Amino acid sequence: MSNNKKQKQGTLGFGQSSSAGSNNASQTCTLTQANRRSLVTDPVKYFKTRHERKVPRPTPDGSSFKCFPTADINNPKPSGRRTKTRFPAALNEFSNRPVKADVDLMKQAREIISTNANGMTVEIGNAVHESITKSPVAVLTCMPCLQMREALLACKYTQVTDKEGNVIGVRVPCPFCETNQFTTYGALRVRPLDDVDSKSVFVDVKCECRNPDCKKVIESRTAAERKVRQKTSSSSSSSSSSSSLKIDACYTFSNVHYNLIHKLYPPVASSKYPFIERVNGGVHSRLRRSFFSLDSETDMHSKLAACYQDHYRVNTLPLYLEIVQKYSSIQRRAFPVPTKTTPSPAMGIGKMKAFIKEMWTSNDREMIVRFISSNVPEHTLITDYTFEVARLLDDSKCCCIVLNEKQLPLFIGFCDTESDDNCYRAHWYIKNRLTRLSLPMPTRRLRRWMGQNQPYHQTALKIGRLGRLMFNAKKINVHNTYLL
Repeated sequence: MSNNKKQKQGTLGFGQSSSAGSNNASQTCTLTQANRRSLVTDPVKYFKTRHERKVPRPTPDGSSFKCFPTADINNPKPSGRRTKTRFPAALNEFSNRPVKADVDLMKQAREIISTNANGMTVEIGNAVHESITKSPVAVLTCMPCLQMREALLACKYTQVTDKEGNVIGVRVPCPFCETNQFTTYGALRVRPLDDVDSKSVFVDVKCECRNPDCKKVIESRTAAERKVRQKTSSSSSSSSSSSSLKIDACYTFSNVHYNLIHKLYPPVASSKYPFIERVNGGVHSRLRRSFFSLDSETDMHSKLAACYQDHYRVNTLPLYLEIVQKYSSIQRRAFPVPTKTTPSPAMGIGKMKAFIKEMWTSNDREMIVRFISSNVPEHTLITDYTFEVARLLDDSKCCCIVLNEKQLPLFIGFCDTESDDNCYRAHWYIKNRLTRLSLPMPTRRLRRWMGQNQPYHQTALKIGRLGRLMFNAKKINVHNTYLL
């Protein structure tokens, strides 16, 4: 036992059951010595580079694609270039592949082991541990211009036409100015994707918009000019720098930007790319839905961290131990002892709070109001929502809520003034909604109002910024009003 303790963790021979590593030796025998060193030193980065090189990169105008030779994909060189030009018709095989592909962690580990034909070393053991415990579980390839090309050819926002108006191709539009006349494709990126129990990566394209009338381009140019003015005190140099910035200023965005996926692209994009792209990566839609909870943010983050820990114990650890058990007790010393907690934890609570706040400001608030306006609730409105509704007002001065005789809200909308015209307009929207949804029109009925049998009225609650409730007792003729 003492001799075993004194034995250095150097090169160890393969065990009797370690033939799995030699089976894949032929797959990596073509690796150069530099690539073998890169694979063992940083396997996570090495395989991310390989994922990126497998994806065709569109040219700036999107008319063709640049690809790496097969040898440069499997044996990447730092000075490698995309020397092959391919057109969309020649990339059908890539277009028909699924967007999401699970990462074969066992295959990656065997490839690392096969880099040293003499046996297992501590360096290789550490690389195997890092590859299995820190690698993404899946890769999402985001190339809408190939994967959903037929749908984009019929989309007005993505069409590229010739002088005669014929559609000759597709190109990504700017998510804000909604035109592709000033957009260009850039480099491919491999970025992290947070899911409900593990981390993945997605490959997207960095795009640029140079539309001088785009608000994002104007903001970028203004910020750049302000930065130049702060660095220099000379007015002449500042003006010359400003003129150059006016030409080079651009807005950078992803080809799977949230506005593109859910607003400009055809609806199929929401199913093919089920995540929300952000500045520092992406958040899966399943993870976002888990945040629709009444729990506190601390409890939500605790549950998220527990899901990551469960995935590590149920999936990652057994896979790592399966490889370790193939070696003898002496050879197992080359492998580090796995940690009790996952090396790839969930997003921090600060990042989670920032994401929830960002989605509330940009989308969720509008979605909630739209949902209330287009659906009939099944319960009675018995709560004063004055403060919450007032928070939703940006440019409007008041909110008009139309109720029926059961105090159920039929319509919620925003208007500029507390006029009767807006109330009649709300009634028109109610009638139009029923017609569009092919719902039966309600029948006339009478109710007792102030001691007399009269056609019952609508009550319009006008909620101002100061939170005061005012009842409009104006009687509305039932002949022109359709109620639920």
